[in-house]
Amino acid sequence: SRNGWGFLKSFFLTQSVRSPFLYGMNFVFYILTLLIRFRTHMARKFENIQDVVASMPKSFRPDKAEGVDAVIQIHYTGDEGGNWWLDIKNQTVALHEGTHESPELTMTCASEDWLKLVNREANPMAMIMQRKLQFSGSMPMAMKFAGMFGLA
Repeated sequence: SRNGWGFLKSFFLTQSVRSPFLYGMNFVFYILTLLIRFRTHMARKFENIQDVVASMPKSFRPDKAEGVDAVIQIHYTGDEGGNWWLDIKNQTVALHEGTHESPELTMTCASEDWLKLVNREANPMAMIMQRKLQFSGSMPMAMKFAGMFGLA
């Protein structure tokens, strides 16, 4: 098995007839396997930037936006490039297409790299260090952005 559980699982399956404890462990492995399959099945993989942008208001976490009153500009470069801005206030978010004249934070990223990030195929810190993900403006807001949209 790729995740290293194969040996343990087969051991518990073959030995569970002999021991109630191992029978219980077999049940635990079964439940964990179901949960992992369910999580993998339910995890959404974004195919394009339009899907990502459309999902942003749905993925917004109001509990992480307490006291935030800001405009965040998002600039995607590349094949699916475009500009959107988020107006966050009173623990709500509004998404707008285009460019805002005075955002508190501007985030710039290639559309292909952003897809990797939201699909959890890339490390955000590595992307920042490689300058694939760039921020200008309020750095504390950049940190809050990750929390407000479930990227942290």
